[in-house]
Amino acid sequence: MEQLLTSQRELLSGLEEENEAIRAQISKEKSAERNRVLDKKYALALEMSYSEQLLLWTDEDDLFGNPFDLRQEK
Repeated sequence: MEQLLTSQRELLSGLEEENEAIRAQISKEKSAERNRVLDKKYALALEMSYSEQLLLWTDEDDLFGNPFDLRQEK
């Protein structure tokens, strides 16, 4: 009985480690995607007038918001 309990604990521990590794990978991928989106916006902004830039950064459908808008909560 105790041996079964020990093996279940080991299995649970392994699953928890695997779960943590998956969470870390997802977080890394989300961060990379966010950086890609912002890089594209910065590249676009370099080619636009100021009024066009305002429209780019104030779009309500924007996934991440304007990183320069100090009114947003962090």
